[in-house]
Order: sequence, then structure tokens, then C-alpha cells
Amino acid sequence: MQKCAFCHDGLGTPTYKTLGPWLDQDLVNTLTDDLTKMFIENGTPNMPAFKYALSAAEEDDLLHFLKSVPASDKPTPAQLAGKSAEGTSE
Repeated sequence: MQKCAFCHDGLGTPTYKTLGPWLDQDLVNTLTDDLTKMFIENGTPNMPAFKYALSAAEEDDLLHFLKSVPASDKPTPAQLAGKSAEGTSE
């Protein structure tokens, strides 16, 4: 939560907009385990590297967690627009 949610989880924000992309099982399956771990370890121009902050076991735990996040949990267009379930602005 401390290392990932700040940039990847929009829950609790008015628009669900985040600094990083939504992460779920579909993304991990597309990238493969090895490539996902490479991103975690080495970062990107917009994401810090965690090779010294996470142990191999923590990386494995993170990978297993991401594989458990259903793509259906991705924010909807209405959530991204800052609308409630009733269609009003939050």
C-alpha cells in the first residue's frame, strides 16, 4: 500500500485519476511475470525502482497480489469523470 497505492490506486480520490496506470491480472498476464518484476525492480521514467526496497519474497507477493486483482475492478468511465453511481458529480 505504501509503495504502490499512492500512484496506482485512485480509490478515495474524487476522479480515480492516478499518476500510474491501473494494475490488474490482465496487465500482468500481458507483460509476463519476468517483465512485471523487471518494471518493479528497475522502475520507469515515471516510476521509482524498488530493487533495493523490496526483497525477492516481497516482489513475489506483489506479483501474486496483482494476479488476484480482477480487471473488472478497473475504474469505470463515470468514476474517472468524477461521477457517482447516480450520475452526479462527487
